[in-house]
Amino acid sequence: MTCGGLISICERCNEPDLARALSDALLRHAMVSEVVTYSALISTYEKGKQPERALELFNAMQRQGVVPDVITHNALISTCEKGKQPEQALELFNAVQRQGVVRNVITYNALISTCEKGKQPDRALELFKAMLPQGLVPEIVTHSALISASEEGKQPGRALASLEALQRQG
Repeated sequence: MTCGGLISICERCNEPDLARALSDALLRHAMVSEVVTYSALISTYEKGKQPERALELFNAMQRQGVVPDVITHNALISTCEKGKQPEQALELFNAVQRQGVVRNVITYNALISTCEKGKQPDRALELFKAMLPQGLVPEIVTHSALISASEEGKQPGRALASLEALQRQG
């Protein structure tokens, strides 16, 4: 079994503390060098609602010279969602673009949801509009987050428009 496999088990079993002990040992012995392993650890912290640890690990990853990919960034943005940190999520979102990593619909879903949880419905709508010219097709998750953001912002017209767009999409 690989290090990534052990970390994935921790993630599936929602054992962020065990993942932390494992990652500390792996980092101490310089055994973590792959973006996949780092991303799995970050995802474990995201699911365990430990955004500080996820960000610490992300910083360690960068110090090691491991280049994050879109999966890493998506996990970090989702971590910010759980911590209701839309500004931090937007910084990460912009970093993805600066690093030349192609953002995908999951990236946008995570950020729109973060804005919804952070009570920023206008920003959620801006992001939704920004994803369309890139050829990204909104999913049910996208529309659900946008509808929730519209509800939070007391904008029923936007919520209805998103629901109608979802119905047209099929």
